[in-house]
Amino acid sequence: MIHLVKTIKHYLIVFLLLSSFSTPAQELDSLYNILNTKKSDSIIAKVHGRIGWLTMYTDSKKALQHLDSSHAIYKKLNDERGLVYTSYRKAVINRTIGNLELALSQMNSFKVFAEKENNEKNIANAAFQLGVIYSEMGDYPKALEQYQKAITIYEKNDNIDSIGFVLNSIGIIYKNTKQYNKAIQTYRKAIKIHEGEKNPNRLSDVYYGLGSIFNEKKATDSALKYYRKSIKLNKMIDKKWGVALNFTEIGNIYREEKKIDSSIYYLNKSYELQIENNFNSNLILTIANLVLLEVDNNNFNRAETLFKKGISIKSESKKSKREIYRSGYLLYKRRSNYKNALKNLEQFNTLNDSIINESVLNNVNQLEIKYETEKKEREIAEQKIQIQDQELDLIKKQRQVTLWSITGGILALVLGITFWFNKERQKRKQQEIENLQKQQEIIKLEALVSGEEKERVRLAQDLHDGINGDLSVIKFKMNSLNKKAFSETETNTHIQAIEMLDNAIDQVRRISHNLAPPSLHNFSLLEAIKQYCNKIQQTNPFTIDFQDFGNSFSFDSEKETAIYRIIQELLNNIAKHAKATEVLIQLNNTEESLEITVEDDGQGFDIQNVKNGIGLQNIASRVSFLKGNLHINSGNDGSDFTITIPY
Repeated sequence: MIHLVKTIKHYLIVFLLLSSFSTPAQELDSLYNILNTKKSDSIIAKVHGRIGWLTMYTDSKKALQHLDSSHAIYKKLNDERGLVYTSYRKAVINRTIGNLELALSQMNSFKVFAEKENNEKNIANAAFQLGVIYSEMGDYPKALEQYQKAITIYEKNDNIDSIGFVLNSIGIIYKNTKQYNKAIQTYRKAIKIHEGEKNPNRLSDVYYGLGSIFNEKKATDSALKYYRKSIKLNKMIDKKWGVALNFTEIGNIYREEKKIDSSIYYLNKSYELQIENNFNSNLILTIANLVLLEVDNNNFNRAETLFKKGISIKSESKKSKREIYRSGYLLYKRRSNYKNALKNLEQFNTLNDSIINESVLNNVNQLEIKYETEKKEREIAEQKIQIQDQELDLIKKQRQVTLWSITGGILALVLGITFWFNKERQKRKQQEIENLQKQQEIIKLEALVSGEEKERVRLAQDLHDGINGDLSVIKFKMNSLNKKAFSETETNTHIQAIEMLDNAIDQVRRISHNLAPPSLHNFSLLEAIKQYCNKIQQTNPFTIDFQDFGNSFSFDSEKETAIYRIIQELLNNIAKHAKATEVLIQLNNTEESLEITVEDDGQGFDIQNVKNGIGLQNIASRVSFLKGNLHINSGNDGSDFTITIPY
């Protein structure tokens, strides 16, 4: 049962991680290192899957290759869960590169599995992704239906961040159906959520959506402001897909303003990113704008070459196809090739009518009304339930008053007859007080250990997401300086500064990992201890012999964390004070307990003098939390700690 819970937690952490802001480059280095080790097939499959997810916006081809590797291993292991979650990831990537039918099929497979498990979070995630796919296909009523299904579940579970990105997607539908005021209101709500949740990934999408609305309303200054905000966030998280999308829109604005050089710069930058990463749907939009740019400059042959390239690209996005046909119409019209101009205009009108027409608008509005009506009905139903609960509480209280009155009379009679039992009862009460005091001590100890661990995780997260992120941005800005204009002294100073920043980034990362080691959450306790031993051994003059005996064992996550911290504290004390050359760590698992032995051949210490030290106090408090026993021996030939933890 414990193994199953761990498996479920692992999948939830690994596969539903779209909302968090991290530094993928650091994680990718660790994942690639794991691929070069001899791990189990299941771990290698998970690593391939995680790499595929992290590289989806930077190298979609590589991402799909890793997911194919993950799929092959899960198929070999006959792991249905692994196969389904891999389908989810493939669906998201295929959607971003324009393979919409394939993405739809893969996401529906994930949806069926989520419904079979009755996993509300996964059902909501599948509904959201299906909504995005239908939106790309131009089927806005189906898209809105899926979004409303997702947001209903997210609201039920108070999942604020997820509500924000669904609102962003609904805003896109309103924008595409020319309902600009509704779109802006929806985007404003999404911005408020994502700023509160500090989620740059989703905030960048909302800024792009707002920029698109102001662009369509010809408010170009506001459009450029939001496009640039989106680019800044996308670059910060290395989201190349988003950068390219914004470059295309900015290039189109400059084309319409006759700022040719700026338009060429942004459109070509977008084109290069999309070619490199196989972002086909967005690539067609960029080519359509490049065609119009060449037409404006009377470069008709170049325009026609680009148009044919755009037409040849396979994509199931109606919006992308519509724009390339529009550019073809304007191209052939300018060349007086009215036959081809008419042909492209007809294709444009067909796609445009299928994307937005009165029927679609009516369906969108009806679905919105239906959603709001159902929401109000749910609120009314909840109010009725609350009223019923209050009435039941009142009845219960009345019954309790009556019961207490009867009980009071009986107790008074019993107390009068059984007065001589008072002394015995006082003894029992005293025993209960002592038991309660012991329980309070245990609760305080558990709270102390839990609070300390949460503070470690918080500090690690602050270092990782805050200081390390800021240092990376500073390094990026320094590297973007024009080094050609530097003098020799300035060049040397710049190099030294970059080296110092790299050193600072490494130190912060090391401190962060020591506070909250990733291995403790990603792998078993034994694996986490082995990794920490290897790490300590690399930076200290002593060797560590790690041994484990007996059958495999398992505690809950809090107890495993406490065991890990005990061994971590002991090794740190040895590194700081013992002057040892050899260290032995043994874990011996019996039927009744886990026995941990840590020995070193160092200079030893006076147990009485250091008994009140913070290090030993931390170890002793964690042993008490584990309801275990701690035995210490120390002399001139070394020290040994023996800890026994009962099951």
